Amino acid sequence: MKALIVDDEAHVRNAIKLLVHWEELGIEQIMEAENGAEAVPLIEKERPQIVILDMLMPYKSGVELMKWISDSGIPTKMIVISGHDDFEFVRSAVKYGGLDYLLKPIDPESVNEVLEKAVLEWRKEVQDLKNNSQAHQYKSVLTEKLLTSMITEPGSQQASLHRLREECGLPAEAGPFRLALLQAADEPSLIKRFGNSDLLYFSLHNICNEYLQMGHRGIAFRYWGAAGKIVLLLWRNTDSFPEILLNMNEGFHSTLRQRMHFGISSEGSFPSDMPGLYEEAAEALCKRNLLDPSVFIHKMPADDTDSALSLADVEERWRLAALSGSTTEIGKAVDGWMACIKKQKVITPEMLKQWRREAFEFRSKLLQETLHSKAAECLTAIEKEDLPYPGEHTDTMHYQQWHHYWHDFLQRLSDALLSHQSQKQHIIFEIAKYVEQHYHEDISLQDMSERFFVSREYISRKFKQQFDINLSEYLGQIRLKNAKKLLLNPHLTIAEIAQMVGYQDEKYFSKVFKKHETITPNQYRKKHIEES
Repeated sequence: MKALIVDDEAHVRNAIKLLVHWEELGIEQIMEAENGAEAVPLIEKERPQIVILDMLMPYKSGVELMKWISDSGIPTKMIVISGHDDFEFVRSAVKYGGLDYLLKPIDPESVNEVLEKAVLEWRKEVQDLKNNSQAHQYKSVLTEKLLTSMITEPGSQQASLHRLREECGLPAEAGPFRLALLQAADEPSLIKRFGNSDLLYFSLHNICNEYLQMGHRGIAFRYWGAAGKIVLLLWRNTDSFPEILLNMNEGFHSTLRQRMHFGISSEGSFPSDMPGLYEEAAEALCKRNLLDPSVFIHKMPADDTDSALSLADVEERWRLAALSGSTTEIGKAVDGWMACIKKQKVITPEMLKQWRREAFEFRSKLLQETLHSKAAECLTAIEKEDLPYPGEHTDTMHYQQWHHYWHDFLQRLSDALLSHQSQKQHIIFEIAKYVEQHYHEDISLQDMSERFFVSREYISRKFKQQFDINLSEYLGQIRLKNAKKLLLNPHLTIAEIAQMVGYQDEKYFSKVFKKHETITPNQYRKKHIEES
């Protein structure tokens, strides 16, 4: 066991450490903090079973610390040792779950007696929880399996009904019912708070049943074989299901400081429609809008929320960026994709999974096209380094996390491609990079051939193969892209801009510009300056 002493006076902390019979009480680790603010991170990290605290401390008082511990839900026994016999302090200690209130100077017998009481209560609560868990484990698992089989194996429904009616209070006759599926919001932080997922879902399951079993109107059970799923059935007053779930969520918030997400089905016949209504509730969760974090009860949307946005819309840009090896181009490619995502009015977990699947397909295809026989080996190596999927426990849409995920995804793909390509293929990317940096100079195939010590024919063939465009067209595109940026500056003349992007003849520059943009440089400038 662990104990934490929180007092701003060092001599008080030392006295407590000397006076308490720690070993006899089974307390192996004693920690110290000078005030409540210092104690909070220690409690979060170490989760001590006993906290001994003073009431008057700087930065965060004992009352504030007790309130924080009570609100956090971290199970611990709190003992107050104070130099102030103040009614308000005593009342606060009781209010926030303090086990006892001792006055300074510290009496050795009293403090050991109170600590022994705290340790015994702690051990009793742990043993009670263990005994309850063991007593209900067999019955609970069997019941969960039978209820789950009514969803997964419709043919077994009638065989399970009789036993479940006796044990769980299922309705005696077939009739209308509704089904909901619970998904924990921010599951990782809840599991961390409870210590393990079993204890978390045991608690969630119990809270659900507190609301559903009032008046024998329904039941909640853990869906066997699929971690993190709790199914709720309601067979009385089914129209009230949304209201019940809202009240249940207030109970979760009061207990756990967190609300849960529910996918809720339409009404069906019990038990024959259980498989279909389960799928409906699951799909409602998959199609919930992550851009609206205030909604926790989700029904199937009236309109199809499937996104028309696909990674295929930016796939060519991603391909060129990955092949270029340029971090700048990779950043631009990802920025472009994120800009498309941010225009979406609805983003669902289903969409996120679809975009991720498309990214995996894109990666496999590009590796196969580029590396051929080495593609499978390279893909295996890349997959080992994949970042965790940001949508695994998605509660809301976190654009920054997804931007980081996509950038890492594309960067590592590009790195892998470059590391497996031949030296001559590297030269093609070096040539492309050189063109990007020196587009304003006079560049030709012959210049590149002499600079990089490869033939003009090789450059021409490989450049076209890698970028689906020849070198002169690539140079022209870069020049025009930069010219359009410069045209937004009204203080530069057309002749100056032409020279800045590599054209010595203003008329030739205007002719090339109009051919690609269908308007002259002056018209382009006027149009875009007016728009801005």
